[in-house]
Amino acid sequence: MQAAHLALIQVLDEQRAQRGLARSNATRRLSMKVNPYTAKDMLALQQQTEMNQTELLKAVIALIQADVLEARDDEVILALQRLARLAL
Repeated sequence: MQAAHLALIQVLDEQRAQRGLARSNATRRLSMKVNPYTAKDMLALQQQTEMNQTELLKAVIALIQADVLEARDDEVILALQRLARLAL
């Protein structure tokens, strides 16, 4: 395993422990369609981190939660609001 992968796993474990959450044995599936550019980016991240799609998606969601919802970074929130308005 690469150092980046191990570091990310450690950060996610620490976040889970801080929130008092149990380790997940979830069996539900999430399916989504992405454009070719996003798929290429995801594949590159998978290769760099040596994570599978599920691990990578969980990591991205956890980082979004920490950066946007918990840290409440106003600049990030404003940028996301602008992007949401453009998507409408």
